[in-house]
Amino acid sequence: MKRLHKSLGLVGLSLSVLAGCGAPEGSDASLGSSPSELQAQTAGAALTADCTNPIVAPLAISGVTASAHDGNVPANVLDGNLSTRWSCNGMGCWLTADLGAEKTVSGVELAWYLGDRRTSKFEVSVSRDGSSYTRVAAGTSSGKTLQPERTPFAAVPARYVKLTVNGNSQNTWASLSELHVLGTSCTPSTGGGIPTTDPAPTPGRDVFGSHEIYPTVPNGRMWSAKWNANPRKLSAGQDDPYDAEFHMRGSNHTLDIRGDGTAKSAGSTIRFYLSSPGKTWFNTELTIYARRVSEQSNADSSTGFEFQARTADGHTEDGSAKNAAGLPQQCDGHSYGYSLRYDGRALFEKELRHPTYTSQVSRNIWSGGALPRNQWIGIKVITYSKPDGGVKLELWRDLTDGADGGKWEKVHEYTDVGGWSISPSVAASCAIPADFRITTPQPIFIIRNSNIAEQWYKKATLREIVPPAQ
Repeated sequence: MKRLHKSLGLVGLSLSVLAGCGAPEGSDASLGSSPSELQAQTAGAALTADCTNPIVAPLAISGVTASAHDGNVPANVLDGNLSTRWSCNGMGCWLTADLGAEKTVSGVELAWYLGDRRTSKFEVSVSRDGSSYTRVAAGTSSGKTLQPERTPFAAVPARYVKLTVNGNSQNTWASLSELHVLGTSCTPSTGGGIPTTDPAPTPGRDVFGSHEIYPTVPNGRMWSAKWNANPRKLSAGQDDPYDAEFHMRGSNHTLDIRGDGTAKSAGSTIRFYLSSPGKTWFNTELTIYARRVSEQSNADSSTGFEFQARTADGHTEDGSAKNAAGLPQQCDGHSYGYSLRYDGRALFEKELRHPTYTSQVSRNIWSGGALPRNQWIGIKVITYSKPDGGVKLELWRDLTDGADGGKWEKVHEYTDVGGWSISPSVAASCAIPADFRITTPQPIFIIRNSNIAEQWYKKATLREIVPPAQ
């Protein structure tokens, strides 16, 4: 597997949006305008009093402009890539974008270039017509992170959102990596909103109708992808506003959720974390349908659909960070790893201190060839503990695109009974045996890939299961 991860941080989600050409700075209204006054101007477009379940959702973008740039163009703040930026030198540099139509907006998230080294001063203004602007927020970045930082404000109707930057703690440059805008919509409690629980599955099948290999634990934990409505595009570092357990981690990747049950994924370091504070996963069965399309030019034989079970928040490149026990935080970056590699291999490996892995256990499951392109492949990743202390790993495959629940075949299996080891010196740094078995519940399950130009997912579920009788 690729060895690059980002540590888990539950950053609130929005999606990239900027707004089109705005008026000069002098046309901004006073910051003293109250939220109630702003909403009263267009009460019909803002949230109404009977909105019992307001929903924060990503907004679409139709264009972006700026007062100036130095070759780092305004469009860079829309690409989901924290290594690109818009830059402009001078106090009062501004960046605006057109949402395409009037929307209800309620905040921004700003990811600053060198945002972990310096603070930047900014103001946010909104406009319905692109001519008259009202300032709705002002602040200073924390100077502690490269990730997007949220600035909420009272929900107001606007087509245009404008960011004005008044220098930073080092110089007069404005340099922004990403800008996200939060949009708020009103969903009545009687219907039309996001279900708070998954629909009840048919016995023996998950919520998407896929056959279960092992039954769900009574009252056990379950997750399913919320991709059947509310089209949106997520970027690295964001959380899904429609799914409290789905978190975009990694770097330089996007997930385009189409609202029809499918999601298009692309990027260099793709990491989806399934987690919720205070909860853990133990014996699990992941079901997901995936479609290979194309890879980036730097993809190699390790590229493929990959998964990590029984892992925690230790997938960091900072070797000096410590966990709660005073050991390296990377010791929490343990996992059982599963892959369907594009070169045709089904593969297991174990990670005991990020990024140190055991040897790989693999076999080709495509008659010596490669994983096919443009075909939906059903994948099941199963992990469970055995009474003798072993940990069973299973990979299953369906080639029917889920017809009648799928025709599932087990394509690879392995039992960790000891002896599957990493370097003794690395293991000693985590105070564990070199062949340590991960036998306790853990907080995170990861879906991942690397160096992808285009791939697709659908029908994803994760369930806690009752293991087979031994």
